[in-house]
Amino acid sequence: MLKDPWHLEETPYDLLNLHPNAGPGEIHQALPNFMRRPENAPRLAQAMHALQNLKNPASRLVLDLLHYPVNGLKMTDAAKPPSPLVLDEFLKVPHLEPAELFCDLDQADFDKDRGEVNYHAFTLSLNPGYDSLENYRLIVEPDC
Repeated sequence: MLKDPWHLEETPYDLLNLHPNAGPGEIHQALPNFMRRPENAPRLAQAMHALQNLKNPASRLVLDLLHYPVNGLKMTDAAKPPSPLVLDEFLKVPHLEPAELFCDLDQADFDKDRGEVNYHAFTLSLNPGYDSLENYRLIVEPDC
């Protein structure tokens, strides 16, 4: 496995000088190996936290998402051009002719556009059956 080149932070594998494919025995031995070097004494708390993350399968999975297999990326897959049928329409700026636009500048009769405006009076009132929290129920419908 190779480290993702865009992930510049130090991972627990880097801190404990472990390979990402290290087994449980190597991970268990990593902290004593780390403590043998005197220059690592100020970083002991970080190393212990890194060791806990590597021993926990769920947190190690999150760490392993930062890595990818060596043969996982192929240059042939990355070099394929996009499908011309899908992206050609996005390469051009849309342009409409004046005839395609709705324009009423040359219209003489505006009677079709004019209509009667009807106003309706309405009142607001409280409905205790709907406006109180006592009758509020959350209906949960699963998507599956």
